[in-house]
Amino acid sequence: MIEAENLTKRYGDKTAVDDLSFTVEPGRVTGFLGPNGAGKSTTMRLLLGLDRPDRGDARIQGRHYRDLNAPMRVVGALLEARAVHTGRSAYNHLLCLAQTQGIGKKRVEEVIDLVGLTGPARKRAGGFSLGMGQRLGIAAALLGDPSVLILDEPVNGLDPEGIMWIRTLMQRLAAEGRTVFVSSHLMNEMAVTAEHLIVIGRGRLIADCSTEEFIERSTEKTVTVRSPDAARLTDAVTAEGGKVVPGDDGQLTVTHMEAPRVGELAAAGGIVLHELTPSRGSLESAFMELTRDSVEYGAAGFGRLLLAEWTKIRTVRSTLWSLILLILLDLGFTALLTGLTIGQWDNANASDRASIAADPVSFILGSGFFLSQLTVCVLGVLVIGSEYSTGMIRASLLAVPRRLPMLWAKALVFGLVILVLGVAVSFGSFFIGAAIVGDKAPVSLGDAGVLRAVIGGGLYLAMLGLFALAIGAIVRHTAGGITGVIGFVLVLAPLTALLPGSIGDHVHAYLPSEAGTLIAKAHQGPDDLLTPWQGYGVFALWTVVLLAIAAFLLKRRDA
Repeated sequence: MIEAENLTKRYGDKTAVDDLSFTVEPGRVTGFLGPNGAGKSTTMRLLLGLDRPDRGDARIQGRHYRDLNAPMRVVGALLEARAVHTGRSAYNHLLCLAQTQGIGKKRVEEVIDLVGLTGPARKRAGGFSLGMGQRLGIAAALLGDPSVLILDEPVNGLDPEGIMWIRTLMQRLAAEGRTVFVSSHLMNEMAVTAEHLIVIGRGRLIADCSTEEFIERSTEKTVTVRSPDAARLTDAVTAEGGKVVPGDDGQLTVTHMEAPRVGELAAAGGIVLHELTPSRGSLESAFMELTRDSVEYGAAGFGRLLLAEWTKIRTVRSTLWSLILLILLDLGFTALLTGLTIGQWDNANASDRASIAADPVSFILGSGFFLSQLTVCVLGVLVIGSEYSTGMIRASLLAVPRRLPMLWAKALVFGLVILVLGVAVSFGSFFIGAAIVGDKAPVSLGDAGVLRAVIGGGLYLAMLGLFALAIGAIVRHTAGGITGVIGFVLVLAPLTALLPGSIGDHVHAYLPSEAGTLIAKAHQGPDDLLTPWQGYGVFALWTVVLLAIAAFLLKRRDA
């Protein structure tokens, strides 16, 4: 059962949903109708906890959506069929969602077969047609075998065979005792699918009744009559209070009188009838009549969340290629720049040679850091920014309505991935660089501070990834997020030189990128105001503050 009580939602000075109350009962298909801009999609988002009502309450099976422990096992929702990462296959998209609920791979394969996507299941969803995308969205809604279905325009993009299939499916699920709530702009389809209707206009309830009752009370019954003596019949009907509109070939359209009474009047007057056909209005005409004035032009286990976030990362080829690129760029540029520097060793000035000899590990790791930083910054923003740009964030929040655990799982998985790769790359870069440096500036892992610096390179990249992820979550825009992170990391530091005296030095020392990179140094330099661990602590504090802001906004904002 779905219950909405006094739901109200405003966007600025526009009221999208206005004191709306209704109940959707199980065991029947309930249609949800309204003209464009009536508030149907907003209402569905309020039911599913994607948007927060300004007033009122919505419950499904007696509970708020956010309080459902395994929501997809209770509610199956289709709001946006295209809410899927275009670089991920249909199978992996469903697998990500299934893993948040503890649903096995067998069920994923079952729903893929049910919706007819067995052939293209392993292909990237970005190449799907509108109809195939719609079938994928329906598969996601059915994944948890839910007792409640909320479907927004489920037949959109389907061919006639697909429309008949989804109609039969909805009616079968309702016959099993499930609650089926479906919106559609195809009136003829709703007339043969829905037993009950909820109709809204300008965010307010217009009708809540059976489909039959809606048509009966909202349309005028007519009787079509053909007679060679149309004039006399018109007089007889009019005298009895009926209304007659003449047509071609002796056809009359009679209103305000039932067909049997028309026949009786014709018989009493000896009038020959060639046709006497009562007709009832259609759902479409009833809908147009009633809405004429309304038209506007659980928590999932945290381990499951971690598994789902890992699946999201590993099933997008662009992400995998970016991680490979991170490794190749870091190792390649370490070898290139270290080799070039050592090749010019004899021509270098004494201070540069002394600096490298004093802390060779910082020189080696720093050679490849620049491009690694850029790659991690972009990836950090994309991890969450791509979910907003593709609409996948709404599918994620339907699977995990408790928003903060989803953010923490995403941050933890991404941070661990970058940490492992970062440490591996740092060790690789160190050994490559140490071999190239040779006896010019000999260094080994056993030297003081070297092992910590090498591991610190990975720690820095991991924290940078979380820093970028937090900005991406705050901005919710891929390009804006990337620009913001790069501005923090690369642009602010040079600008501090414009500040007077020691003020600039102190501001520079506490910038996230400058403080964070200290952890990749073997020793505290003479100009460093912070120790390596102090610097990393400052960077971690920056990241925690941004993640806290991101969490606050994620919880407060509409999806």
